[in-house]
Amino acid sequence: MKKTIAQQLYTHFTNVGKVLVDKLPPTDIDPLSHIDGFPKNFMFRGVTTDEVFDEINSIKPKKSTIGIPLKCIKLRFPVIA
Repeated sequence: MKKTIAQQLYTHFTNVGKVLVDKLPPTDIDPLSHIDGFPKNFMFRGVTTDEVFDEINSIKPKKSTIGIPLKCIKLRFPVIA
């Protein structure tokens, strides 16, 4: 079961970008024109397992979880983390 969940997550996150891009209409607009005011020195920061746990616990039960029941994700969070 752990391998199945990991595979579903992998498949979703490796394909979601292409799926979304394929839905966009073609354009000649420079994508950078949409991010005026965006910090030039933007950096991602690390997150703690507690922060991820809080976010998972805040998900409403009716939200989509890529085919994995939310209860399963919440119960298995220690393994996922």
